[in-house]
Parts: sequence; structure tokens; C-alpha cells
Amino acid sequence: MKINPSQEIKPLHKLIADHKDITKIVIQLQSIVSTIKPEVQELLDSFGVYSELWDKDPNDVVKEFMATNPIMSEFDAKLRYYNVSGL
Repeated sequence: MKINPSQEIKPLHKLIADHKDITKIVIQLQSIVSTIKPEVQELLDSFGVYSELWDKDPNDVVKEFMATNPIMSEFDAKLRYYNVSGL
């Protein structure tokens, strides 16, 4: 049995991607995403002050600090640093 090119079976993902309703929804979603992207980027940037929490291992930071044999005022200064910077 020969398959005519007009009878060729398309893959499911191709059928979905070519569907007119799906295409409309994808265009709408792209528009929404591009509209809110600056706000989302601004929000992400506002969390930059917390980057120390994910850039460094907290255990390593504590070990390094404790290795300096800090006095009480240094503990106080470190706590104030984290409080003031928003951490």
C-alpha cells in the first residue's frame, strides 16, 4: 500500500503546534510574558542583596568567621550587617 503525500501522518507535536487555536494561545502568552518581563526582572534584581545566601555555603561562612576568633563586638557587628542589609 502506497501512502499518498496528502495522506502522510504528521507527528502529534506538529499537529498541536499547527493548530490555529494553539497558535493564538501561544501568541497571547508570548505577549503577556514580554509585557511583564521588565517587572519580573526588577523583582529578581531586588533579591540581589540576598545573593550571599546562595553564592556562599553558610557553613563555610560561619567557619571562616569563627576562625578569626571574634570578640563580642564583632558578633554584634556581623548581626547588624545582616539586619541592615536585609538578610
